[in-house]
Amino acid sequence: MKSFEDFWSSISEDEMADIANNAGERANSINIDNINPNSILGTQVGVLSTMMTMQILKRYHEWLVKQLGLTLEG
Repeated sequence: MKSFEDFWSSISEDEMADIANNAGERANSINIDNINPNSILGTQVGVLSTMMTMQILKRYHEWLVKQLGLTLEG
């Protein structure tokens, strides 16, 4: 099986920018009305980080499935 580095290097700069933009949009869409003003930035950074991680994990899962010659269900 190929290494994680092979997967990581397969993500183009444009794809990484798309991941970051999608995560940023999600972080900026948080309803801040009920959040303590002192924690808004921390909440947004947390959401941004989580969304980027989820998108990268999804791509990694798809990459692994392809490497193993499997198919995705659903």
